[in-house]
Amino acid sequence: MSTDDSGTTASLCPPAKFLTAPCFLVCSTPFRNVIELVEMGRENHRISSGGAATRILLPAAWLLVLITALLNGFRLSLHSDMLFQADLFQDLFDLGGAWSHWRFTPAPAYVPDTALNALAYFLLAQPGDRILLVTILQILILAGSAIFLARQIMPDVSKVGIALLLIALSLANLVAVDHGWFYHIHNNVHVPTTIFGLLCLGAFLRFIDRGGVVWLLGLGLGVVVAVLSGSLFILAFVVPMALVGLMTAALAGRDARTRNRVILATLMVLGAFAVAKGLEGYVTYNDPLLGRASISRVRMIASLNKFLDSFELLYSAADALVWVFLGSMAAALLYSMAALPGIVQFRRETGARTEGLSSLRVGMVECDGKLTIAWAFLLASCGVLITGSIISGGYADEFGLRYLMLPGALVFLLSLIVHDRRCAGRPTRFRWSAYAAGLCLVGLGATGAAMATSRIMTPNFSLLDLRESGNLPILGLQGDNRLNEREIGACLDDLGGKHKLRTGISDYWHARGVQYQTRSIDRMIAVQPDLRPLFWMSTVGPLIRQQHYGTHINFVIAARNSAAAGSTPFLADNIEAQLPSGYERHRCEQAAFDVFYYSGSELHDFMMKRRVPQTKLETGLWGGSAVALVAADLPGIVGHVQGDARTVQGGDGQGGVLTFGPYANLSPGKYVACVDYQSSTGGSGGADVGSWDFVGVVDGPETFFQAPLKTGGQSACSGEVSVPKGAKNVEVRTFFNGVGDLSVSGIALKRIDSK
Repeated sequence: MSTDDSGTTASLCPPAKFLTAPCFLVCSTPFRNVIELVEMGRENHRISSGGAATRILLPAAWLLVLITALLNGFRLSLHSDMLFQADLFQDLFDLGGAWSHWRFTPAPAYVPDTALNALAYFLLAQPGDRILLVTILQILILAGSAIFLARQIMPDVSKVGIALLLIALSLANLVAVDHGWFYHIHNNVHVPTTIFGLLCLGAFLRFIDRGGVVWLLGLGLGVVVAVLSGSLFILAFVVPMALVGLMTAALAGRDARTRNRVILATLMVLGAFAVAKGLEGYVTYNDPLLGRASISRVRMIASLNKFLDSFELLYSAADALVWVFLGSMAAALLYSMAALPGIVQFRRETGARTEGLSSLRVGMVECDGKLTIAWAFLLASCGVLITGSIISGGYADEFGLRYLMLPGALVFLLSLIVHDRRCAGRPTRFRWSAYAAGLCLVGLGATGAAMATSRIMTPNFSLLDLRESGNLPILGLQGDNRLNEREIGACLDDLGGKHKLRTGISDYWHARGVQYQTRSIDRMIAVQPDLRPLFWMSTVGPLIRQQHYGTHINFVIAARNSAAAGSTPFLADNIEAQLPSGYERHRCEQAAFDVFYYSGSELHDFMMKRRVPQTKLETGLWGGSAVALVAADLPGIVGHVQGDARTVQGGDGQGGVLTFGPYANLSPGKYVACVDYQSSTGGSGGADVGSWDFVGVVDGPETFFQAPLKTGGQSACSGEVSVPKGAKNVEVRTFFNGVGDLSVSGIALKRIDSK
């Protein structure tokens, strides 16, 4: 056995505990001090868990987390985005809808958000109650995940340290009540990303500390579920964890066991990511990013501007509580940086062989392995998240600072661990930490009580109205943007007493919200300003399964002025110019909206032509002939209708899906798909102006054919394509690459085998 300068043998550090604090001290301390260190640990535990005040601190902190989570109920605003989960599970569980007919957001948050909403649907009747329950459960899961990671980094973390961690979470909950850049109540992926980021980082550290196949498989499973729940996890965890893993393996030196475990865990992260991407099409049937232009300089600049706008919005909307939160985060970061010399040992290389990340060396610096990995991951995650979201163009709204929730949580968590470690064996420090935690707890509790009281004392406050409707507007850069769903619902109730209202159409922000404010209609369908169906966070079921849903579209809701319309220019006068004749125009006095009502089937027939009826397509193909569809009757995301064609002409950054649909369920056989198009100028080298494909769903998304659209071309066909049994949601899609011009006249499908 080799010895260091003090005569201590390297074997004094048990291999199974090579990551456990304060093992690095044991490895570098004479044997006579080992007993002293053990006694320090016992004293630390006695101080942190003894005394009536300390014993009550942790339960009180948990109670504060629960109370501040409940306060998020005051943020309820049941608009279309918020009601997405309620609409989804009503369709699946009550109306017999199909999962494959739904299109989710790019961040579906399947676990735990969607899973908890499914459970809540069976427990509670009101959507507002379900949203609040899911919010509380996610906050509690988040708290548990943070404690799990803290115990992996420092197994003997004190109760005072855990209480301080819960108090920091309570502060975040209070800020979330009034500010959209950090909240739990919305269907968004930043909370699941943070939960899985903390859990997976803890599993990573646990595996390289103690090994174990269970922890390795748990790490892989967590990555798979998190990636399926949202691509944000790729930037927040997968990429930075891979970078940190490679760095750690390189710095492990002669410790082969640690290096091998780190490499194995890193490979598990990357392998689980690959598995998740392979499973993605079998879980999410309809691509949520369909129509988004590829990476370009224009999108990068737009994302950078949104990133800068988010700070402007943060500053303009900041109140005292926000400044306390930001100040606390800055103080935590500065405190940790100042305390780093206390957790890093400067030693000379003696040739002694030590194992485990407790002896991780960079030159002459020897540091605590777990804490080092966690801090390296924090820095990498923050950097990759910001740069990746800007470069990819994914930073798309002014509230995007919420996507930095995982690095923000780690700042508080790691600083509290550093503080807890510095207090080890120091009764006075622990006592003052407990006093500070108690003061923070009382202060935040009083703040929460004041916030609740101020809202309850508001004139005309009603808990029932809050649960059923929500009482807060959506706040944007333009200020108060009330959508008036309740007033529109009351108007429809009045009109429903005179006429039979069936299925209605309106813009996205009013369709689902109005649907939940009235019982006088069957349902609402969101459409674009040109009256084409909007397939976003919705289902195509009512359009392609009309008999099943009893779909009969006979009214339209539109705003009389742009102030009432909000962010979508769905104005009554513009809509009226596009509608078929035969309507009655009714004025809603409660809100600046009008209702166009049809007693006959004129509107329904008109909308079915917009939709491109599935029955027409299937009947034509079953008869052995070709069915041609003009592009003007197909939905699209970029471009505009010009005659029977759909045309787009623009510069860099305006690419996307020009036409898609018609979502047909084809019988098995051999088909030929064709696209008629024109293009005078193209992209790189004048070769390709875009592409087209022939796709469908067979157990999962499947591409039957794919080819480029050439500059100057007039038509393109697929050749013989075999469509298997059970093909659903079949589409012929055309894509514009963003440079030049492209005009699609129509598509054609022809069955070439016999019946």
